[in-house]
Amino acid sequence: MEQRIAEGIRVPNHYYELARLRVMQGRIADAHTAIATAIDLGWRRWYFERDPILAPLRQRAEFGELEARYDADIRRSRELVAAQLPLLGSGNP
Repeated sequence: MEQRIAEGIRVPNHYYELARLRVMQGRIADAHTAIATAIDLGWRRWYFERDPILAPLRQRAEFGELEARYDADIRRSRELVAAQLPLLGSGNP
């Protein structure tokens, strides 16, 4: 995973797993950076706010920032889908 990231392969789940690894290593600031990158790359999973390994990260004030970014992106995605629903029913491509 770290090698792939070093090679420039930007897969959201790699950064999420890297964040979990960094928390286990006690590198909380690095974990924050990794999870922020995962979110920016489109990582979305319901257990983000419940993952027990990320508990030390959730205790930091900065985690609220991550949650807000995550939630805002989910909201934007839902709005985009909702805006497209009438078009889907009309037979338009």
